[in-house]
Amino acid sequence: MVAGDFERQQVRSFPQGGRSAFDVLRELEARTERDFHYGDGRIAGSMISAPHPLTYDVFQRALEKNVGDPGLFPGSVELELEAVRYLADLLHGPATAGGHLVTGGNEANIVAMWVARGVARARGERDRRRLLVPDHAHISWDKAASLLDLELERVALDDDHRVSLAALAERIDDDVLAVVAAAGCTPLGCVDPIADIGARLEGRGIWFHVDAAYGGLVLPFLERIPSFAASVLAPFDFRVQAVDSITIDPHKMGLAAQPAGGLLFRDEATSRSVEVEIPYLAGGKSSQATLTGTRSGASALSVWALIEHLGIEGYCKVVQEAMDKTLRFATRVKRSYRLELVVCPTMNILGVRPVRGDVPSFVQRLRKHGWAIGEFKTHARIVFLPHLTDDRLEALFDTLEEVATL
Repeated sequence: MVAGDFERQQVRSFPQGGRSAFDVLRELEARTERDFHYGDGRIAGSMISAPHPLTYDVFQRALEKNVGDPGLFPGSVELELEAVRYLADLLHGPATAGGHLVTGGNEANIVAMWVARGVARARGERDRRRLLVPDHAHISWDKAASLLDLELERVALDDDHRVSLAALAERIDDDVLAVVAAAGCTPLGCVDPIADIGARLEGRGIWFHVDAAYGGLVLPFLERIPSFAASVLAPFDFRVQAVDSITIDPHKMGLAAQPAGGLLFRDEATSRSVEVEIPYLAGGKSSQATLTGTRSGASALSVWALIEHLGIEGYCKVVQEAMDKTLRFATRVKRSYRLELVVCPTMNILGVRPVRGDVPSFVQRLRKHGWAIGEFKTHARIVFLPHLTDDRLEALFDTLEEVATL
């Protein structure tokens, strides 16, 4: 929340007596009517879409479940582990691979670095404190560095908006704890040269993490669609032997209900470097290697249910439709005299800006017209998710051209 964006609310005391459920729900409805809704088709800059309809039923059945207490909910924990294994398999994880379903990319990235630091310290390498990330890296890496007392260094990008291999090579030394690459960066969806980075890190004792929060549930399906397979230029996952961990968010293109992030390790045993025993749980003694203790079983079950329901074929269809919309829209932008693309799309994300004028004013005008758009220094971001129908995209393009002329 940004100061000044909302009116100062009147201070209210904790209610003395209760109200009827009808009255409470009526006020809730009234006070949230200003919220955007995915069904309106005006959320054009978010990396999250409306959850798949199946998740509503799953949540209703599983709201009470807490996979942070495995002794109480063994069936739910089993399904969570199965979902994690499905995700690891999708990203070519070996038999040793495993991990957790977490709240999202922020937690996954922080825990990955927590584990990387634990592994280095177990080897007696306490001086490894530098964290190298691309200049386009997500804000969660700033959080991870702050929480874990690491020295964050952002590395310059090349002309294709991917991390520069030359610039990265100059920074790699024996005091580097970890290197991060993106498979679907936040601003533009670009994929860093992960295989090439991995080749430079082999044998250096440097943790290599791939942030595929968005691309993790796009790129594996693009590879399976003949018309898009060539666009996935090189391996981005555990096929790169140097990759130690990967972030993947099912609540993005996986269409699971929030919160549903994922953290995968090449060797699940490495996560034990941060494992904490919990002796007092109602279900019996357990251990945890996540930031959160209580974790939503409903969220975990929604991930499992969607993978089972959609499978490879279903997700390929979701990605195909998203990419078709993206490329049609990109073609129209290229033909426009008022708009331009920042870079040709790697996945279903476009960076668009006016030929004349500054980006902040451009985005502000779009928002005044009722469009929820992501803003970056060089462009406005449009993410082509299932809730953006063709008629909504037609209206969005018309508005883009209109505000680009002002």
